[in-house]
Amino acid sequence: MRTRRPPLLPFLFVSLAFILLSGPTAQAQSVGDALFFSERPPATGPRLLGMAGTSIAGVGDVGALYSNPAGLGMTSASQLTGSFRGLYVTNDATYETFGGALDDPRSFGLGAAEASRTDYGLGNLGVLYKAPTAQGAFVVGLAVNETRLFGRDLEFQNRNQFSSVTDFFLPVSGEVDVASFAPGETPELLTDQFLVEGDEADFVVDFDPDGDGVVNRPLSLAAFQTFAIDFVPGLFEGDNPAQSFLPAVAGGTQFRQAGDFTEDGALREFNFGGSIEAARGVFVGASGNVSFGRYELRQVFEEIDDRNENDGTGGTVNFDRLRFTRNLESDFTGFSVRVGLSAELTSALRAGLTIETPTWYSVNEETSFRLLTAFDDGFSDVYGDDAGERAERRPFEYDIRTPWRFGAGLSAEIGGLRLSGDATLVDWTQLQLEAADGADTFTEENAIIEDDFDPVVQTRVGAELTLSPLILRGGFAYHPAPASFSALNADFLSTSLDVFGEDVVDERSRTYLSAGLGYQVDDYLRIDLAWMQERFEDRTLPYASQNASFVNEDVERNQFLVGLTFFF
Repeated sequence: MRTRRPPLLPFLFVSLAFILLSGPTAQAQSVGDALFFSERPPATGPRLLGMAGTSIAGVGDVGALYSNPAGLGMTSASQLTGSFRGLYVTNDATYETFGGALDDPRSFGLGAAEASRTDYGLGNLGVLYKAPTAQGAFVVGLAVNETRLFGRDLEFQNRNQFSSVTDFFLPVSGEVDVASFAPGETPELLTDQFLVEGDEADFVVDFDPDGDGVVNRPLSLAAFQTFAIDFVPGLFEGDNPAQSFLPAVAGGTQFRQAGDFTEDGALREFNFGGSIEAARGVFVGASGNVSFGRYELRQVFEEIDDRNENDGTGGTVNFDRLRFTRNLESDFTGFSVRVGLSAELTSALRAGLTIETPTWYSVNEETSFRLLTAFDDGFSDVYGDDAGERAERRPFEYDIRTPWRFGAGLSAEIGGLRLSGDATLVDWTQLQLEAADGADTFTEENAIIEDDFDPVVQTRVGAELTLSPLILRGGFAYHPAPASFSALNADFLSTSLDVFGEDVVDERSRTYLSAGLGYQVDDYLRIDLAWMQERFEDRTLPYASQNASFVNEDVERNQFLVGLTFFF
């Protein structure tokens, strides 16, 4: 039914209410987001990257600022270092929809898809100064490290007949109010009220039932305006007006779904610190760490009635296609402190300890979306193109507190061979989301973290073999997931009505394999090459509804570093 008539002047200002929106759809904060920004890769810089970051026992390199600052005192001379990095990411995705699995003849046949990404930039830049002392060692250092690269593409498509994104757009009880009036008796309409003309009565659909100027769920309003969902007078029930809406895609019809999600941005860390030799062979150090970066997400999701099963017959409407685009931009800053100890146990054996405070992140986030719905008769409508309609592009500020981290490491030197092992305890139950204004916005999310997350031990092993002037390196690291998918599944889905395109357990178990090569040109110059492969699986929910299916991801990230170190 396309007899909907909005108010005139109020309609021009309908989107102003979005500036004040508090509905979850307007913000992307979730358990997965908190985890996403909190995970730390094993290493920075080409030398430590080549050993998968195994360095808690101590290593005289700028990278010690990122791992154990006590190791700075082990450097043989002052040094200036920098590196250039390359990144190649692949993502093999499988979208096994209900009624559209890969082995189902009804499947579109593209349930599996691969996306790749290449990126380049500055890896790290740092300087260490070894001050002359009467005895012992005193070293200070500064560094800027690119610690996280967010670049990743996800592409998927398949047929579906059991779940549509239009189901996700439907309002629920309390999010909409409906009043009926005799034709010609409709009162003056307010900003978020719309008139739907019926055969025997007219209906006012109100998306601000509380009358506080806040639309409870802006996606429902946008879908209503573009006819992705519609109010049906014949279904009106006064006790539950939300049940009076039907989606444009009829249940049981088969259609094609396709998604293209893109992540961009990086997290960088500015480190400043120093190390002193407190006793012979015993170094203590500390560093202050300022984190800063930007994260961008663009999600495009389409539904296409390419078999024309929604043709206006059999209780269907003449739906043709839908395209929903969502953009997220996040800027964040944070601060943490690391302290460490590195002690010589024997002439060949060294041990190290580190403690890292939580990183207190401040996140400034802005979201927007665009929705287009088209029908077979050529009619289409778009929400999100007009300046007024983009008023839902609102900022939101929140904080993330990462867990404490406690690390221990051992290294042994046999001739020119150095073998190392690290273990870091991370108690993910300490992870917290907090609203910048102090409101209890994240009560449910923090409860999920406390109930379902676990402490984990991240492990790393590495080796460095010096065959002067050649240096060979290798390493392996394992970062367990903070919780199993099965543990989080029920809790996530119970709170995900307003979630679009979220990773259910972002940052699941990760493995790192690395190798490196160094060449000591002379006493003043060393060239380093390093490669590290990061692999993990993820599971993304394109949208939340009763029969929505997951996209299973197999992600492989290959990072390459080329660095120069000058000694002086």
